[in-house]
Amino acid sequence: FSKLPRQQHSMSKVVFLMLTSLIAANALAYVIVETRFYRDSWHLRRRPTTLSSASNPIEALQGISKRTIPFIQDWYYRKWGRDRAVGDGEPPRLMEFKSGEESSNATTLALDAWFSAVEETSPSVSTKDVELSLKNMGLLNYFDVTDPLQSLLQHETRTNDTLQRSLACLKGSRALSNMATKVMEYFPHVLRHTMKHPTHKRAIEKAVAHSLVAETLVSSLQSDYFSLQHILENMKTKQRDRFLRLTEANGFPSEMRKSLQDGYDSALLGLSGYLNGISSNHQVSMATALQLGILERVKIDIERGFGDNARVGLALATFLSAGGASFEPSFENHKMTWPLGRNWIEGYLAWKMTFMLGSQRVESIASQLIPSISCELTNTHGENFMAMEILSHALWMMSVSEEDAAKDRSEDTNSEMKQLVTKLGKSNLHTLKLTSPSRDTVNNMMYTLCGQGKFCLGYYGASIQSTPVQRLDKDEFKLYLAFVSWITILISGFGLEILVLYSFLKGMATWSVQTKLQWKIAQFLFPLLCLVSVGLSIRGNYFALVTLVFGLWKFGFPECISYTFDALYACPSPRESSAQESAKKRFTRTVVSRIVDFLYGVGLVIHHGAASCSVAMLLNGVIDPTQEIIESALIPVMQHWAILLRYVNKPLYLVIELALEVWFEWSVLANFEAFCQNHWMAAVIGTTMLFAHWMFVIAGVLEVAFDMAVPSGQKAIEQCVKAIKRPPRTRAPSVVEDRTEMSTLSFFR
Repeated sequence: FSKLPRQQHSMSKVVFLMLTSLIAANALAYVIVETRFYRDSWHLRRRPTTLSSASNPIEALQGISKRTIPFIQDWYYRKWGRDRAVGDGEPPRLMEFKSGEESSNATTLALDAWFSAVEETSPSVSTKDVELSLKNMGLLNYFDVTDPLQSLLQHETRTNDTLQRSLACLKGSRALSNMATKVMEYFPHVLRHTMKHPTHKRAIEKAVAHSLVAETLVSSLQSDYFSLQHILENMKTKQRDRFLRLTEANGFPSEMRKSLQDGYDSALLGLSGYLNGISSNHQVSMATALQLGILERVKIDIERGFGDNARVGLALATFLSAGGASFEPSFENHKMTWPLGRNWIEGYLAWKMTFMLGSQRVESIASQLIPSISCELTNTHGENFMAMEILSHALWMMSVSEEDAAKDRSEDTNSEMKQLVTKLGKSNLHTLKLTSPSRDTVNNMMYTLCGQGKFCLGYYGASIQSTPVQRLDKDEFKLYLAFVSWITILISGFGLEILVLYSFLKGMATWSVQTKLQWKIAQFLFPLLCLVSVGLSIRGNYFALVTLVFGLWKFGFPECISYTFDALYACPSPRESSAQESAKKRFTRTVVSRIVDFLYGVGLVIHHGAASCSVAMLLNGVIDPTQEIIESALIPVMQHWAILLRYVNKPLYLVIELALEVWFEWSVLANFEAFCQNHWMAAVIGTTMLFAHWMFVIAGVLEVAFDMAVPSGQKAIEQCVKAIKRPPRTRAPSVVEDRTEMSTLSFFR
């Protein structure tokens, strides 16, 4: 409209009103869906569709790498790369072993005190706690899994035997004895005082019960393929869904929720790889999953401010990659052996225990009191340690309860516990006999975990950071692509209306008999083209965008713009205007007519926006094409079957449209819970579509109540063109032609 300066201001207002109404309707719908449904009924929110399962381990590992490696690279490069690499002397070392750092009182007395405190807190395990542990893991009804636990399920069990066996094995570890001694040296009252707290006491009782269950299962099922298969299937379906619900229900921030999910997925991948290896007796790559499992906890340590313990974890992960070649386990006679060595196992246990204390949960210590794991310290090579650790860690992740999730969400911190974890991290850094890897070795490991830099970018000597889009996971990228498609559709559809309207303004097109026929054909093809668009979008065919634009916007006939412009500037036309009609009544007719035009115009904008959004979401796989979704989408198509019937029998047409409108709103309201479970965008689209249809209903009621003759599509466009060609303040004359000949909008659109 640059060549029409006199009309620029008025058309700008029309476009602004259309854009504002579309944004406002969708924003209001989102607020309603989020506050009315998801906040009070969080179980309705759909779980992510991308499961980190055995069927797709590569994609799962890539997702964890993208969310973990760049963060650690940034931290490592800033702390031990760029800042400290400049200057004289040797390069900084990741591990700083100092033989004089061991406590002079590092004896087994501190370990005795630890185990004594646990035994005093939980001298026995009840059958109810055993059942609760199995219930939390989702294994209570798997009889092949629970068969070894019959003794625990039938009788109360003393914890002394299990604790003493673990203690006897741990006494041989100088590092763990030193760690326990430092706890008693710096904070002698923390451990026992905390364990006596009623809340922690109950948590420790449940943790000890879980440890007994895990010890029994790990010892008896490590080569039982069928039982392990049941555990794996349960872990990657029901328990994963439950885990995600717990993290969402407790309001974790998005980044923290992803970190927790990555921790669960790394445990799932470890169990999947272990099961594949023992079932096939063939080499299975597991070092990558173990490294990422360690590194995602290193990231959490960094975020919590425990940098020293994070350095220990980074050294543990780097050990598994020597010279770029991963150190992998071997499988023989359906058993896994992975000779990681005593020093590595000792360092892993000390690092993991410190990490778990950093979560402010003292009861997590009990998860390490499993003889099957701790007694591997007495083995020089520790070849069976990782098999036990994989199974016990998977069982621990499956057992997270609502109370555990709520405690993880709590932001209350114990300053004494933070100081303790900081001291323990420094102790681990100085006393563990782990090889300190070079910077090149660490960087090469992280570069390899990123697929040679293919799917995550880090800091390799320069500040190269991934773009915001690269940080999106698979489901988030689908949503991003869907929004790009939707905006493209809106620009094309409303832009096509502006181009056609411009052709009328320039005299390139006029309302003739041929134009009227074209308008009827456009209306007649509306249901066919929209149905084709829905079908193509389900198949993922982008030609759906072309058929949708021409079908929904009726080949560019400026219907939406005309009604909106008429509501602002054009002169409404009452059905009958007589000289005897009072000025007050004429004024009322004028105001109501403008309101009706506004409702039709804005309703059409919202309607087209919602319909095009649904196709974009289906096309890109954001919304699943379930029966509820398709049922609600087909009814508006049926409403346009009888679009030409109004020219021969308008009363019958109105009855049909009214019946279909009732059916449509009934369908949307009845299926709304299914929309919420499908995807939040499905619920938003359903809400905005209801807004549009309610506007059509209100406009129709006003039209009948005040005996108004709202201009039809043809007349609205013709009147709009006349008004634009006049100065903006000049109102167009009323149209006196027969208004029943060309009615664009039905009583119920």
